[in-house]
Amino acid sequence: MNLGSWDSAIIKSLSWVALGIIVITLVMGSLPTTASDIAGLFVSILLFLGVYLIVSLVGWLCVGFPVHWLICKYANASFKIYLAVSILVSLTLYFVQSQDSILFALTALSQALIFRFCVYKKT
Repeated sequence: MNLGSWDSAIIKSLSWVALGIIVITLVMGSLPTTASDIAGLFVSILLFLGVYLIVSLVGWLCVGFPVHWLICKYANASFKIYLAVSILVSLTLYFVQSQDSILFALTALSQALIFRFCVYKKT
């Protein structure tokens, strides 16, 4: 059973999704103009990254890695299975927690799809 290069794939998926969230937030908000605004933005980004990494790593440990192992073992690491499981987890997060958790659902979906793209990619 080949699990791929999951260590580098998880780092890439976490990094790309975090970068995407930061860029979307900057584009949708106002860009900082003063030194105080820049310092506040820097602190906000650091806080976001800390919380994001903790929540993402807990999610990967509780859901992501066991599901990856099961998919590799029983479904031959099919991209369709990753997509179906990602959508199922996203819908579960969306309907079970609240409708405000759409960001968590989209983040989980994005991380899983980027992970699957990178896990068996030849570097």
